[in-house]
Amino acid sequence: MAQISRSYKYELPILIRIFCRNYNKQRHTYTHYEVLRVSPNATQKEIRNAYIKLTKEMHPDSGKGNHADFVKLNEAYNVLSKSNSRHSYDINLRYNSYQDRSAQQYSSGNWSHEYDINFPRKQKPTPEQRTRAIRFCALTIIVGLFFHVFIVKGWYDYNRRKSLERSGRIQKEYMKIKEKSATTTWEDHVKRYEEWKKNNNLPPNGK
Repeated sequence: MAQISRSYKYELPILIRIFCRNYNKQRHTYTHYEVLRVSPNATQKEIRNAYIKLTKEMHPDSGKGNHADFVKLNEAYNVLSKSNSRHSYDINLRYNSYQDRSAQQYSSGNWSHEYDINFPRKQKPTPEQRTRAIRFCALTIIVGLFFHVFIVKGWYDYNRRKSLERSGRIQKEYMKIKEKSATTTWEDHVKRYEEWKKNNNLPPNGK
């Protein structure tokens, strides 16, 4: 859920801007010239004649038009019939037209770049990157094998050394016992045995 929220956190504003641009593009707002059905280069006389003609056609009492269209018609004529207001309207119209073209150019190109920045595509590795990855894996395996062999050999040498030391001690003890036995007579063994029985309160032989 947290991952989905983070994704929509960046994606949602972009989708909203795209939707608004497409909506504004589809929603056509008629200019005053289009309402009066004249060219932007029309003379004041042509504008007045068009207004009179459309007034007769679109008047609510004629049954052909409606009140909203009639209001737009009067608004358009009030602006275009005066030189000062028409000049200001033309400047504003050219500015809005420039803004619309800029927005369309941005919508057709830059928004996709903006989307790519927030959601970069996963690119395929180049042959050079794949070669470096293979070399790195091979080097890792070789180093791991050498390390493993070093540990195994060290453990083997340690156990072998300990075994040899233990065998050496046993051999020395055996040789001591053997040498001592070679210098001891039978009478010495009997005497030591009798002393051992006496020390342990055992009866002598034959009693």
